[in-house]
Amino acid sequence: FIATAGPALGQTRLTNAQIVRNFDVIALRNEHVRLRDPRITKWLRPIRYFVQRDVAIEPVVMKDVRDHMTRLSRLTGLGIREVLSPRAANFLIVFTRMALFEQRIRENLRPYNPALARRLNRASCIGIFRRSMATNEILRGVAVIPVDFARERGILFGCIVEETTQLMGLPNDSSDVYPSIFNDHSRLDDLSWHDKLLLRMLYHPAMTAGLRR
Repeated sequence: FIATAGPALGQTRLTNAQIVRNFDVIALRNEHVRLRDPRITKWLRPIRYFVQRDVAIEPVVMKDVRDHMTRLSRLTGLGIREVLSPRAANFLIVFTRMALFEQRIRENLRPYNPALARRLNRASCIGIFRRSMATNEILRGVAVIPVDFARERGILFGCIVEETTQLMGLPNDSSDVYPSIFNDHSRLDDLSWHDKLLLRMLYHPAMTAGLRR
């Protein structure tokens, strides 16, 4: 499966061993939580996403969101569609302002963990998912993006792409993984061929939720 998916012309070539190592780093570790028994965590049911807005969002940004969610559906094989009510959603994309960033994290971090909340609050934008402890199925995901802060730094599109993609079950960042939007030292603001491959690997039928390292 891995060997048949080569990089585009001019992009970095990686060996199968490097790709497997990178998958281990991104899928089986977590930048915010130390995992004692890391396992494959993924969605098993269709995603219904709702865009919550504390600030005005231009139509072009909403188009970026919808286009990216369609791309995630294509890469994972999951049914993903937008809904018009947060009650119908299992995936929230919260566009907020920096003044409300901590509050939105607090509201969506369940169970609430003060130490984790403080760590999350130091990020530029964050994604939080809740999983079943019995099956490792992801049950709910929330991406919180402070639009004013992200726009000042020119990272709004990158935040949308990175956080929603990590909520699919690729929760870690690492400066050792490249070419990747999950590398905080990278200038990428969109998925690389490598990131798309990690998603396809995670949602391959042989990669079952709960699988140990």
